Amino acid sequence: MAEMVFSLAVGIGLLYFGAECLVRGSVSAAKRFGISPLFIGLTVVAMGTSLPEFFVSVMAALSGKSDISVGNIVGSNIANIGLVLGLSALFSPIVVQRSLLKMDLPFQITVSVMFLLLISDRSLSRPEGLILLAGFIVYFVMAFRNGTAAPVEEDEAPRPSRKPFADFMLAGGGIIMLAGGSSFTVTGAEGIARMAGISEAVIGATVVAVGTSLPELFTSIVAAMRGQYDLSIGNVLGSNVFNLLGIMGVSALARPLTVNPQFASFQVPVMILFAVLLFPMILTGKKEQNIYVHILSRQEGLVLLGLYAFFVFKVYFN
Repeated sequence: MAEMVFSLAVGIGLLYFGAECLVRGSVSAAKRFGISPLFIGLTVVAMGTSLPEFFVSVMAALSGKSDISVGNIVGSNIANIGLVLGLSALFSPIVVQRSLLKMDLPFQITVSVMFLLLISDRSLSRPEGLILLAGFIVYFVMAFRNGTAAPVEEDEAPRPSRKPFADFMLAGGGIIMLAGGSSFTVTGAEGIARMAGISEAVIGATVVAVGTSLPELFTSIVAAMRGQYDLSIGNVLGSNVFNLLGIMGVSALARPLTVNPQFASFQVPVMILFAVLLFPMILTGKKEQNIYVHILSRQEGLVLLGLYAFFVFKVYFN
C-alpha cells in the first residue's frame, strides 16, 4: 500500500512541475519567435501532452487490441472537454479567442463527424488512416498561418530567457516529466483501486481513461491559473484534433483496426456532443472596454464536470 501511495505522490508531483516547465518554456519560446501562444498550445503543447495516448493507442493497435486503441482516444477526447476544461474553468474562468470559434472548434467537430463516418463500417483501414493523417497536416498548416499572422501582445507572455536553448530544454523537460508523472500516477491509483476491491470495469473506465489525459489536465489548469488562457484551451482542442487525426491515423497505418459497434453508437456521438456543447458555452461572456469577451465560466465548468460524471456512470453500467 505504501508503495502505491508513494507512486501516486511522485506522479502528481511530476505532473505539476512538468506542467509548470511546459507552460513557461512554451510561452517564452512563442514570445521569442513572434508566434502566438494559441498556436503553441494547439500544436506543440497539444502533441506533447498527447504522448501517453500516442503510445497506448499505437502499441494496442500493433497488439491487435483495437478496442483499447480506439477507446483510449475517444475516452481521452471526452475527458479533455468534460474533465480537463471543466476543472480548468473552476480554477479560473477561461477567456477564449474568437478564432477558436471560427476555425478550431468547428474543425474539431468536423473531423469528429468524419471519424464517425469512417468507423461506421466497424473498421478503420490503412487508406482511411492516410486520410486522417492528411487532415492533420492540413490543420497544422492552417494553425501555423494563423499563429504567425496573429500579433503577440507585450503582456501576453513573460520575457523570453536569454538563450533559446533554455526554452526548448524547459518545454522538453516538462513533456518528459508529464509522461513520467502520468505513468506513476496511473500505476499508483490502479494499485490502490485494486487493493480497495474496485472492479476492473470501474478501473478501466476511470483510472486508465483519465490517466492518459492527466498531462492535459495539469497543463491546462496551470496555464489557466497563470492567465495563459490560449495555452489552456488550445492544449485541449489541439490534443483532441491530434488524437483523432494523428494518433488514430498512425494506429490504422500500423495495423488496420476492427472497431466495436458501441463506439459508433454511443461513445463517438457523446464525443461530438461534448464538442458541440462548447459553442453556446463559449459564446457567453461580458463586455470589457466596449469589447465583447468570450468566457468559459466556473458555472459552465461545473456543467461540463457533471456531464462527464454522467458519461462515466453510463459507461460503467453499460
